[in-house]
Amino acid sequence: MMLKNNMENKYISFCGYDCSLCPVFIATKENDLDSLRKILFISNVLEISTDTHGCYGCSDDRSKNFMCLNCYIKSCAKDKKLNSCGKCSDFPCQYLKNN
Repeated sequence: MMLKNNMENKYISFCGYDCSLCPVFIATKENDLDSLRKILFISNVLEISTDTHGCYGCSDDRSKNFMCLNCYIKSCAKDKKLNSCGKCSDFPCQYLKNN
């Protein structure tokens, strides 16, 4: 689950990244399809929307872009039912050490 820090209104991903700094998250929030196309290298020929290519945060199943769908950290944390890698008994795992 993505944590929301109410004091600073920041969203934190499973790995600890501040989503408010992520260009995909920002473009989704602002419904900026041109930016999403550029960031995700999507051709103008393909039809896109925030529903099909946006990111609403790690814990939100609406996040459908290829980075969200193929994120090892996200799938690992969800499989372990954790809201943060920092709460994992294997932290820091070999994957995090190598990346």
